[in-house]
Amino acid sequence: MALQRPTDRKPLPKWMWWIAGLFLFAVVSFLIFLFINEGASRAKWDQFRAEWEAKGEVFEWAAFIPPPIPDVENLAMAPVMRDLKAIEVAQFRLIKGFKVSKQPGWADGKARDLTVLFPSLSKEEAAKTIAAAMDERAELLAQITSATRERTKYRFPLDYALGVRFDIKPVAGVRGLAALCLQRSRWFHSQGKIDQSFEDWITAAHISNALGTVPSQLGFMIHHGAFHHSIQSIWELLHSHQLNASQLKEAQAILADQNFIVRFLEQTRIERALVVHGLDQLILGNESVAQVWGTNSPLFNHYPKGWWYEDKRTFCDRQNRAYLYPNGVKAVDTLDIAHCKQIEMAIAQEIRADITARVLPKNISSNMAASSISSFAASALHAETHLRLLRLAFILEQYYQKHQQFPQSLARLTPELLETIPLDPVDQQALRYRPEPNGKGYVLYGVGTNVTDDGGTKTEDNEGDWVWPMPRTP
Repeated sequence: MALQRPTDRKPLPKWMWWIAGLFLFAVVSFLIFLFINEGASRAKWDQFRAEWEAKGEVFEWAAFIPPPIPDVENLAMAPVMRDLKAIEVAQFRLIKGFKVSKQPGWADGKARDLTVLFPSLSKEEAAKTIAAAMDERAELLAQITSATRERTKYRFPLDYALGVRFDIKPVAGVRGLAALCLQRSRWFHSQGKIDQSFEDWITAAHISNALGTVPSQLGFMIHHGAFHHSIQSIWELLHSHQLNASQLKEAQAILADQNFIVRFLEQTRIERALVVHGLDQLILGNESVAQVWGTNSPLFNHYPKGWWYEDKRTFCDRQNRAYLYPNGVKAVDTLDIAHCKQIEMAIAQEIRADITARVLPKNISSNMAASSISSFAASALHAETHLRLLRLAFILEQYYQKHQQFPQSLARLTPELLETIPLDPVDQQALRYRPEPNGKGYVLYGVGTNVTDDGGTKTEDNEGDWVWPMPRTP
């Protein structure tokens, strides 16, 4: 018997049709909104980019990728620089009995005693342990020294096409080589081996310069850390008055082209290009947010494309306001720390407002990057100040070796040793100098981020003067 279709099916209630219609209307409206938002946001970004490119700014990440260098000329491609396992095993901190210990250092006018890093051993046992460890690392350090003299160009073997995601572990490993050279430099100095100590410092300086070529925020900070670490060794050498004229000139030459403020401004442009590159990959669907930024929230992977365009514009605008174009004027080799702090505070308020105003906040990358870069300007000024203090300390040492005392004022250095007295990068005034009454020591300093001359007084929070102390010679 054939089944008959029921003829008494009831129609859907009108309210269900209304709900279905409203839902469909909402979906279509949302899609239209996304389409319009993407178009409007892209148009604003294109206009913003065109305006800044007309001023000479570059947003393409490819423009900042270091050009290829033949392996035989590239320090980063020397076999000893690429053997990360050997570098890791040779780290000073891995010596048996080693324990991190905070010691007074050059900033306190004191030499550091490496033996105190082995608290479980007597001073004599620690000295023997260090000597044996240095002997074990002698061949590796000889290879490093040879490589830095034979290869004078730098390009680390990173996958630069990946942009923000390239693996920077090789760079961090090489930083360990510089630290090892500096540890042995200090050890040689404590043994009275001045020439060997200076040779290791020069090797570390070459490695530090190589680290300065890495186009990333982390590369900039590793370079800054390597330079700051190197100051202890060279301060001890200068204090001993045992460097000859040739060594002083060599040390000055290796630092001649360094400028941490110029490097910071360049790095800010590089970071801008990296962020634009990463967001472009998200817009094109080539990458996920987790791959680009390390954020695993699935919500971010479905953000409207228009929001990414807005994110690019917000990030670039913040970089321009804070660092690259303070008060609308292009920064070339200076940083106004007061302006930087003011804009950084304003940006922090913008971020808080953005986060509290939305369930899904816009400007994700801008907010993340702003929180990581805000202290970089002060770090750049700190490094540049000490770089200028160090250069001036070399000149003062030249004067001391000729006259057996330090000058009563920096004006005595011109024009024989200096064309002009170097400026404090914070306030653009001459670096401060105060000699000891007997001419056997001095204090040299910059004003620091509080932009106030505190008479060469430093503070633990680094808000006072940035001081290069030179105590009286015994």
